[in-house]
Amino acid sequence: MNIKLISGESIELSEDQIRRAFEANLSVLEEGLEYVDSEVQIGTGRIDTLAIDEKNRPVFIEYKKEGEFDKDALVQLMDYLSWFVRDEAHLAYLEKYIKKKKPDVDKISPEIRLVCVVNDVEDRVKNACYVISNPTQIWTYTAIKNESGDTIIIPRIELDNTEREFVISEEVSEDEILKEYAALSSLYQELKNYILSLGDVDSYMTRRNPRFRRKTGRVFANVWFTRKWISLEIFAGKGAIENERFTYWKSGESDWGYVHLTPKEGIDEEIKAWIKKAWENGGVS
Repeated sequence: MNIKLISGESIELSEDQIRRAFEANLSVLEEGLEYVDSEVQIGTGRIDTLAIDEKNRPVFIEYKKEGEFDKDALVQLMDYLSWFVRDEAHLAYLEKYIKKKKPDVDKISPEIRLVCVVNDVEDRVKNACYVISNPTQIWTYTAIKNESGDTIIIPRIELDNTEREFVISEEVSEDEILKEYAALSSLYQELKNYILSLGDVDSYMTRRNPRFRRKTGRVFANVWFTRKWISLEIFAGKGAIENERFTYWKSGESDWGYVHLTPKEGIDEEIKAWIKKAWENGGVS
């Protein structure tokens, strides 16, 4: 998806132009991403854009205009992240700040996401992101003028480190999660029972989400709880599912994607077929 630049006449864009354009169109970065505030001042600097995702995780977004170093955006975000990691009081401040701006949000996740929007990116900067424990994305963009003279920004995902496979020590139990999201408990049990019925499946918790893997292979499904729905991420295989209900990561360039499950709609046969396909894909490690 392309986005039209707000009040832009030149393709030599300022960081402020880039920020305002993306803030008005955060869905191009991710469905369900919600804007909270701009230029948020903290102890170590200023977060260009503060947002939250559908899992209530704070998202820090940093922008760099053409000609500025992409590594600087990453270093700035890591510096901001450290300010919250080193002191729980700072994280409490962040939660209070978000709730003031978004009073309908019940509980803020302690896991902070980082997003860099840069004109270009070096391979060594991408490689560095894989050792950052927090979810991190790098987006690049191209600015062009169309036939009507409008300035258009074309974004492209370059890296998403959440596709790594590593197990994080358990922080909460499945029972605790279901107690917290009681309205989704029956839906989750239906989902879990179906996945386990496929056979040769282990389930375990990492941080705050259940995962499912083949005993003889790899992880093929992750479950995340949000306020209104369950987000089911599955190892579908690149291009295997062509349906508007299913969204692939990395703009269709990934084997992974997700579908939202609600108590009202339940789990239909089509979704079960997608899960079974992911289960089959998970049989090879």
